[in-house]
Amino acid sequence: MNRFNIDQLPKNPRILIIKLRSIGDVVYNTSIYEPIKKALPGAHLSLIVEKFTLDIVKNNPHLDEVLCFEKKPLLRQIAFYLKLFFTKYDVVIDMHGGPRSSLMALISGAKHRIGNKLSKRAKFYNIPLQFTAEDYSHPLYNQIGYITKIGIPVKTPKPEIFLSKERVNSTKELLKSKGITEETPFCILHIGSKKKCCDWKAENYAAVIDYCSEKKNLKVVINTIPSMADFTQEIIKNLRTTAVLIINGLQEAAAMAQEAEFVISQDGGYIHISSAVGTPVIAIFGPTNVNWLPKGDLNKLVSKNLDCSPCSQTVRLQPGKEECNKGNAECMRLITAKDISEKVDELMQELTLKN
Repeated sequence: MNRFNIDQLPKNPRILIIKLRSIGDVVYNTSIYEPIKKALPGAHLSLIVEKFTLDIVKNNPHLDEVLCFEKKPLLRQIAFYLKLFFTKYDVVIDMHGGPRSSLMALISGAKHRIGNKLSKRAKFYNIPLQFTAEDYSHPLYNQIGYITKIGIPVKTPKPEIFLSKERVNSTKELLKSKGITEETPFCILHIGSKKKCCDWKAENYAAVIDYCSEKKNLKVVINTIPSMADFTQEIIKNLRTTAVLIINGLQEAAAMAQEAEFVISQDGGYIHISSAVGTPVIAIFGPTNVNWLPKGDLNKLVSKNLDCSPCSQTVRLQPGKEECNKGNAECMRLITAKDISEKVDELMQELTLKN
């Protein structure tokens, strides 16, 4: 194992960060780019992400290069690995720790290969890092730990998403075409989870929309993904009022969140995106870890905090838990539309006082 000292790096080191998979983790990963550049002003900073998270980082001014990894076709994957090998990075930080990312770190041939000591492939790193329970208590702390542990300070960690003017303007035009101008107060209800253990009834979502529309005089935008289109139509059928349905990409969804008063969503990538662009969230947590609520004074948590939460697929397969994988998990069933409405009241009062 090598000892690492950033002062021993070349004047203009080539640094590669590997961050595959989830949207939320990539959002929090953005909090480390500026600190790296401040500590090493001459560094050339590259990042590897997957295609579905590319929009989160593509306009980040602190990155010199964003590499998009795609599994298919095979020849493109081979070309990708060859590029890693021939670029000759000085430092590689694997912040994912899976089989593919650790292989990328090894293939890079970097002199300093940094990763989690507990990774199954920690032997691929020559600078393994030890993480504590506190490091895992929130995704933000986990991400910044990879650089603070090698001597790069992070004073005020803050995830950032940089939206292009083109996407912001096109999103405003889209909202305008739906009857929502810059003077129209609106909130977003995001429907994104495809897991049966996270199912919440369509009539519950409809009741929340009706409350926001009738009692709070807000326009409501339902933002969703293509695979949830049928369920979203079921929500719309249960409405007394009306809502605007919009299906779009991550940059547009982020730009839309930036314009909204607040966002209501289950735990998932969209609450982290919304919080990163400065919009408060009302987050519904069922089987997932409530400690993952985005940092922010205005963010609201809705959870029943059952003894079995948070849980895993293994737990849900145990006897007596069959309902959890059939769309009737107790942790979600006990949450009511009134629970959400009360958080809407609370948040809007706070927003009024703040403004």
